[in-house]
Amino acid sequence: MPAEFADQLTRCMKNLEYALTVGGARFDQVAKLTMLVVDHIEARLALISAALAKAAGNNPAPACTLIPVPRLAPEGMLIEIDAAACLPASEEHAA
Repeated sequence: MPAEFADQLTRCMKNLEYALTVGGARFDQVAKLTMLVVDHIEARLALISAALAKAAGNNPAPACTLIPVPRLAPEGMLIEIDAAACLPASEEHAA
């Protein structure tokens, strides 16, 4: 696990992109994000905002709740991202 917040944020965003792809979704289908951030400061918020803008491209960024926390389960982990995406109903599930 990278030690720097920016590196962990980059890894989280790549993991999110991968999880969305595997689930048949895209970032523009994310309706809500929840982020847990250890030792939150404004500089970290700026990094998060830039990462979300980059991921969203020309689309608006999804709703996001940032929760400052004192620590996360694995020692040294500084950020955790939870996302909810809305996918169109498939014909298989529409019935």
